[in-house]
Amino acid sequence: MSTDDQELCFAAFKRGLETRFGEMTYKSYFAGLTLRDWTEQRAVIATDNRYQAERITHWYADEFISTWDVHCGRVEEIELTGGAGMRSVITKSKASRSAGARPSVQLSVARRADRAVSRPVTPQLPPRKSMATSPVAKETDRHTATEPTTSEGEGSERFNDNFNVSQTFESFSVNDTNRMAVLAIEQIIEGAGSPVTYIYGGVGRGKSHLLSAAANQFLRRYPGRRLIFLTYDSLVADVSDAIVSRSLKELRAHLRDTDLLIFDDVHMLRGRKRTQEELACLIERLEQMGKPILVTGAVSPKELAETGILCRLTDRLGGGARVPLNRPDYDLRLKIAQRCSDVFTLRTGLQMPRRHIEYIARKSEGCVRELLGAMRFYELSVQLDPTVLSKDDQETQAHLAQVLKSRRRETTLDDVFDVTADQFGVGKDDLRGKSRKRYLVHARHAFALAARRLTDAPLAAIGGMLQRDHTTVINSITKGEILAESDQAFGEKISKIFEAFEQ
Repeated sequence: MSTDDQELCFAAFKRGLETRFGEMTYKSYFAGLTLRDWTEQRAVIATDNRYQAERITHWYADEFISTWDVHCGRVEEIELTGGAGMRSVITKSKASRSAGARPSVQLSVARRADRAVSRPVTPQLPPRKSMATSPVAKETDRHTATEPTTSEGEGSERFNDNFNVSQTFESFSVNDTNRMAVLAIEQIIEGAGSPVTYIYGGVGRGKSHLLSAAANQFLRRYPGRRLIFLTYDSLVADVSDAIVSRSLKELRAHLRDTDLLIFDDVHMLRGRKRTQEELACLIERLEQMGKPILVTGAVSPKELAETGILCRLTDRLGGGARVPLNRPDYDLRLKIAQRCSDVFTLRTGLQMPRRHIEYIARKSEGCVRELLGAMRFYELSVQLDPTVLSKDDQETQAHLAQVLKSRRRETTLDDVFDVTADQFGVGKDDLRGKSRKRYLVHARHAFALAARRLTDAPLAAIGGMLQRDHTTVINSITKGEILAESDQAFGEKISKIFEAFEQ
């Protein structure tokens, strides 16, 4: 077929799309399409931007490719390009999966491999109603992986890589330290929650697990409309790309087109003023539209503002439901340890003595990750030598105590660096940077002090993490010690850093 004939067929194809979808939808998604390449097996079509390509691919795939077949003949696949190396491919199988369920699961257009992407998926939000209670999640080990839960039909296709399909309410242990957070999320799913819900707490308390559980539950319960799950890095990438490609208007429309917004780690937006502004605008707009917003962070809204997050954003978070996730107490740690033991018994047939489980839960006073590490080590010990189960308690406890103690010595500089950035709500690049802003200087002092206390790393290695020399590290440690005694806010943050690594 000649080039002129191809252009004529393509024009007929676009007229067919307008007839099929109507003028409004045609102008929104199809009017700007241009033909780039066409062979017997494949056609390449350019869109105005990646958001158009995304919607066509996962809302209109079946109708799009069938209209092409009518006017242009059959091809195996149609590739949509959105500029800047972004592309999405419609195949026969993908089109058939999306048939009859529009709007189906949305997949963000493929981008550079090293960039995170926000990938909306599609459940339906029930109408807002009066406050209602729902059963609290089953009190099982939130850290034990379960089989991915899928919803019926299109909802079962998991294209969103921002949340974990194995993290559900069924695998989340609940007690008084986190029950309010679980209830707040359940009310959102019921349609009775606050317009904005902000859940905050330190490292290893289950914030990301709860968000993934909320997304999975929402998908199971309300297949049909959209949910957008964003992380700080995916939003930063999207805003940056939109600025470069001059498609902020399309990005905003794309993000507003949802029935529930979930955002993880808002404190990590520190120093990203433009992204903070976009998130604040998005939350305001969704709130006006009656769409619920669920956000997590490391600290309270007041502390977020103190670390440099825009007041416009923190005011929105503070004006909604503010729910703390408290440090796991002994009862919760015991539930988690017991759940690990039950799974181990089911898998191996070996029964852990209750007294050993209680000992591990009692001694693992830091974040839950430390508890899980101790339980996994114990499981391996039992599998290698089943006589561990019948050994004298004193001997076993001495062995476990040594393991728990050694875990502190094994804490790495990267671990301390991550926790420090988390507690102060700053980015890692900012910690390493040259800015002398007060909150960043304090964060560097905290890292230097914590790294010296929690690891055996030399001063040069600690300085290397901050891109400073060892003399600067010595000075930073001294100032950190002074601030820990004289500055209440700094003292609380450094205490939380130490708590995260306690044994």
